[in-house]
Amino acid sequence: MKRILILIVPAILALAIFISIANYTDEDGDIGTGEPKNEGVITEETSGFVDKSGCKGKRITFNYPPVDLDKIDLIIPLGQMGDSHVTPVDHQYYTGIGEVNVYAPADGTITIVQHMTSSITDPGNERPVDDYLMTIKHTCTMESHFIHVDNPIDQIVDAIGDEEFKFIYLDVKAGQILGTYQGSVDYNVFDKEVVNSFVNPDSYRSTRYSEVQDPFNYFNDEIRNKMRAKSVRSVEPVGGKIDYDIDGKLVGTWFEENTNGHQGVNPDRYWAGHLSFVYNHIDPSLVMISIGTFQGKSRQFAVKGNSPDPAEIDKDSGLIKYELVDLEYFFNNKPWDRKTLIKPLTAKESTQSHGVVLVEILEDRRIKFEAFPQKTQVNDFTDNAKYFVR
Repeated sequence: MKRILILIVPAILALAIFISIANYTDEDGDIGTGEPKNEGVITEETSGFVDKSGCKGKRITFNYPPVDLDKIDLIIPLGQMGDSHVTPVDHQYYTGIGEVNVYAPADGTITIVQHMTSSITDPGNERPVDDYLMTIKHTCTMESHFIHVDNPIDQIVDAIGDEEFKFIYLDVKAGQILGTYQGSVDYNVFDKEVVNSFVNPDSYRSTRYSEVQDPFNYFNDEIRNKMRAKSVRSVEPVGGKIDYDIDGKLVGTWFEENTNGHQGVNPDRYWAGHLSFVYNHIDPSLVMISIGTFQGKSRQFAVKGNSPDPAEIDKDSGLIKYELVDLEYFFNNKPWDRKTLIKPLTAKESTQSHGVVLVEILEDRRIKFEAFPQKTQVNDFTDNAKYFVR
């Protein structure tokens, strides 16, 4: 069977693909992840695909929502981390009530379809997958991207047939129903004219991260306001953020040296060498550390004392020690159930410690890092320390 990896997100479809299980949450309580089991990086550019969609123009405004907003509970913003998404994820999650329609936000041509029947994730997180990914080219620079559409319309199913992945040319009209889903669907907008703050875009060459910003920005005022109201994030940008890099500072995402950036070296666990010092996707006042390999799997933590701020750490800061703790969400000092839309939410560190990490900036784009699970009395690196770059 042909196995293909479409990096989107995080790359892999990348980062694509959170498992399409209604209300499935990971051990930290966030929407769970699980990607299609694929290999390689397939995009229009790398595949030799010849665009016959007849695209025209550049940026436009969407006058239809991507899903039936009246049937969804909430929107999880860009930037969540969990499982294979060690870097802040490049798509939003629209969690629904029952069966939810998926729409074409504007006229366009569906150019990519993938039938996903297996997932790529850390051991123990596997979930059944049987749904579809699709990309709509709206203009020569803008595309909509959906992941985990459970029941696409017949024209899409017929176009891909028995294949796992296919470039197609299926014209769609603004507001046209493309299919339905239950639970959660992933959505983002690719915009080739986006400018973001990744220090080294080449580290993301296997993905389309450099083409992503808050999807809410592309919709008319009425739809955008309705989407903002559904987002669990209250701080701008309400639709989320993925690019935190500051050159010479610790903040942002790093990749283990000599592991091919975001793409990694092992398609079945490409995120193993990813490392992020960023902020919580719902409450950005909380510092987060996301580690690709911590006791054999990906883990995400808050830090004790919520300091120091990684945006303030540079070469002059010397050796930095963070203690890793769990986090919890609250509304009016009461725990959030992670299902109900209530705002504003605050994220706070908990008392459960999982160990410490040491990190030191050696050069503006090179750091030394080591994790010490279940240990706190640590003051220096060992021979197990690794180097990360960007």
